Amino acid sequence: MDIAATAVLLVWASLSPAVPVPTLRYEFNSAGTQADTGIAPAAPALLTGAGIVPESPAGFSAGSLDLTLNGANNIYAGPSGGVSKINAPSQMTVTFWLNLRGDPNARDCVASDLARWIAYEGTGGWDIRIEQLGGPPTASNFRLTFGQQRGHTTHENKQGLYSGVLDADRKWVFVAVSYDASRTVRFYSGTEAAAVGASGTPAIFSYPIWPNTEPVRIGGDTGFPSLDYTPPAWIDDFRFYSQALTLSELEQVRLANVPEPAALLLLVLGGLAVIRRGHRVRATIVPAVLVVCLLSAVSARANVFDMPPGLTNLKVVTVGDSGNQGELSGAGAGGYGPDRICGAVDYIYNVSRYEVTAGQYAEFLNKVAATDTYGLYDVRMDNDAYPGLLGCNIKRTGSSGSYAYSVPSEWANRPVNYVTYWDACRFANWLHNGQPTGEQGTGTTETGAYALTSAGISDNTVARNDNWKWAVTSEDEWYKAAYYNPATSSYYDYPTSSNSINTDMANYGMCVGHTTDVGSYAHASSYGTFDQAGNVWEWNEMARDSGGNLRGASFSYHPDQALCASWRWEGIAACEFSNVGFRVVQVPEPASAMLFVMGGVLVVGRRVRRFGATIVPAVLVGVLLPMASTRANVFDMPPGLTSLEVVTVGNPGNAGELSGEGAGGYGPDRVCGAVSYTYNIGKYEVTAGQYTEFLNAVAKTDAYGLYNPNMWAGADGRNCGIQRSGLSGSYTYSVAPDLANRPVNYVSWGDAARFANWLHNGQPAGPQNTETTEEGAYYLNGAISITDLMAVTRNANATWVIPSEDEWYKAAHHKNDGVTGNYWDYPTGTDSEPSNALIDPDPGNNATFYGGGIGYTIGSPYYRTEVGAHENSESPYGTLDQGGNIREWNETVIGGSDRGTRGGSFMGYAYNNLWAAFRYSMYPTYEDDTFGFRVVQVPEPTSLLLLAFGGLVVMRRR
Repeated sequence: MDIAATAVLLVWASLSPAVPVPTLRYEFNSAGTQADTGIAPAAPALLTGAGIVPESPAGFSAGSLDLTLNGANNIYAGPSGGVSKINAPSQMTVTFWLNLRGDPNARDCVASDLARWIAYEGTGGWDIRIEQLGGPPTASNFRLTFGQQRGHTTHENKQGLYSGVLDADRKWVFVAVSYDASRTVRFYSGTEAAAVGASGTPAIFSYPIWPNTEPVRIGGDTGFPSLDYTPPAWIDDFRFYSQALTLSELEQVRLANVPEPAALLLLVLGGLAVIRRGHRVRATIVPAVLVVCLLSAVSARANVFDMPPGLTNLKVVTVGDSGNQGELSGAGAGGYGPDRICGAVDYIYNVSRYEVTAGQYAEFLNKVAATDTYGLYDVRMDNDAYPGLLGCNIKRTGSSGSYAYSVPSEWANRPVNYVTYWDACRFANWLHNGQPTGEQGTGTTETGAYALTSAGISDNTVARNDNWKWAVTSEDEWYKAAYYNPATSSYYDYPTSSNSINTDMANYGMCVGHTTDVGSYAHASSYGTFDQAGNVWEWNEMARDSGGNLRGASFSYHPDQALCASWRWEGIAACEFSNVGFRVVQVPEPASAMLFVMGGVLVVGRRVRRFGATIVPAVLVGVLLPMASTRANVFDMPPGLTSLEVVTVGNPGNAGELSGEGAGGYGPDRVCGAVSYTYNIGKYEVTAGQYTEFLNAVAKTDAYGLYNPNMWAGADGRNCGIQRSGLSGSYTYSVAPDLANRPVNYVSWGDAARFANWLHNGQPAGPQNTETTEEGAYYLNGAISITDLMAVTRNANATWVIPSEDEWYKAAHHKNDGVTGNYWDYPTGTDSEPSNALIDPDPGNNATFYGGGIGYTIGSPYYRTEVGAHENSESPYGTLDQGGNIREWNETVIGGSDRGTRGGSFMGYAYNNLWAAFRYSMYPTYEDDTFGFRVVQVPEPTSLLLLAFGGLVVMRRR
């Protein structure tokens, strides 16, 4: 066992249901053989002609079974003993990961427990094979069958069940099949990105699984020695359970191989922070000295999403409006470079708000460049050692093997420069892999979003992998984030939401003479990115000639045309300059939860990958596309409507402060704002347009009163403009265009909880039940009374929730200055009472509330402003309207029968509604024109932070 195993504490079990121990398990982590890790008696796996490949789901383990070797002629792995472990089970579950490296043949065998050649009289067994789907199977379009047979004197009886359509074309797919006591057989599948869900239609077998004297075989087939039934596959973590596992148990098996980004911290005394899968950890009391070492290592780990005080965090903005049209860029559009249609992107993604900074890059170097194998550091970065070269002032000390990197604080928030395109790819790989510590190699910088091989780099053939999480921007992703205007479905000429530009709007043409802090110029793109015009040229992936593409111009480039959308510039990928940097792109969690299956939409998982580029039969497309087009997606609202966006609240472990009467305000005293984890919170309040999407998805029959008729005909006209039409069972909902971007009102705490459940479940369409609104973040299950709603608590695995009071308070009032207890009085980043003026452009410190003699910010018929109308009055974390507009629910229980509310409304005064010291509450069924909400997302990077054995320990999910 590696020494790294001694550093693990098994805390994941405290969050998840216990999974039974597999009867048989093979992980293929070592060359030659791999011991059975299931229930005794143990038996080694004999790799007959097969081998180990150093690839596995999410890069988690040391390797997987490689069935592509030696001509792939019926090669397999199988134990030499232990037949009694799996023989003739009355219940069973088989799970494994499958990655096809080419097109399989029909009848290729993935796993088998059949008697060889033929099932003789009184014997039988089962197998799992690849089957065709309307034609020869391909790696991206096939299905599996679970079959069993029993032998008679003259014939065999056979039965089988097909899975749903699968795609494992050079990517990992998780597969499970269960057989329960009623002989019901079910297929399940998932991926690295998507949770386990049902696959295909269950079937009931008419006779039990019969015995034989053969061991299980993984890959290949010895039953027909003259035919090759070995699939061109990699297989990993094969497990056999002697019982039928539930869906939630299967999800834990999947997650054992897909660690969350923040769960990748496995700490070793004096060394490596990564452990190989397969090393068991005893649930023993960990010596205090180990806890101390672990905590120290955790505190030292890089996290560019939560930089030290005074440094810029790596923040992202969401680019929605998927399926937009592109436009011509290049010389033919009046610019420069070969013509190309740019900006069309058919998926939702996150792009970094700012260019990657010197401070963030120094964090990266300190984690992977103690020995700088691939030259991630350029000595010209040190502006003191090389004056006049305008580096980003990252300094290196020490010698190879113990290099250390630092950057003066006054330089840390400027963009990194002197980076090659390949440096940018390695930074993206590092993010993809969870910011690990270690040598530059597989699992840190050389694999992930990109497989960086010397051959691929030399001939410029490196491409983004299908399972990417973080990457360098493609030209289309960069172009859309910079120039696209979703309100008009057209493009601006410049990335400053404008068709003209000058040196007051961006840093170019030597107007300053050097780089400036990211975000120094307040002219953002439509999506909220900064400095896509000027500061530094930015690498992106659209490779041309011998290099990558560059966009956006720089501080030193003179023609303002170079900042224009029509200007395309190429750069040699290996070159490093003072005016070249980059930004990154991420697959967002919210939009990645959609996978389609024949006949319907299957909503799964937390994260989304792009839909694979496979050829889909026309009949399947005809079924799926109408469903995809009509399915709700509040993260990508139609043009003119506000999409649900989030901002990240970092500084985990910050101190709280007193709020309530004892702080000079109102309500019972409580210390508020301390949050021990990083989370995302809605940038805006949930809008009437977003809530209408929700109603149309789940309220055709409105079982739990999610719609209030006052939403259309509210008191004094103060409604949110949602109208209901039709009869129960076929209700439809629409929203007045001039009210759609204003916050929804007339919603109870229970309505908000059901909206959160709907987000947690992936925005499914259907009646209000356990799959849509009644389970997920909260177990509601029909709760509509005050008593029942007061008993509801957040579930441990929640992904989207109503904010806790601490989450809400921190996002609104904390100064975003580290783990301090420093707070502003008002959620506009100030201790001065805001004005209630609505001014365009917003000068800052404004909110929508009732101003005494001044009156309403806006009066009839709206009263509420559109979310984000006070665009420069954001909190330190970037939220808008946490003061005024609408009173927002939170989870906190106050007085035994009330839930907390915060932030005041368009009807309240600033001093006693928006002020941090005022805590209000209301019973959870209450609905009126001043009540709405926003949501919080518990992001994956921090979902596994647990307190264990008296100290905070972060581990890989196992």
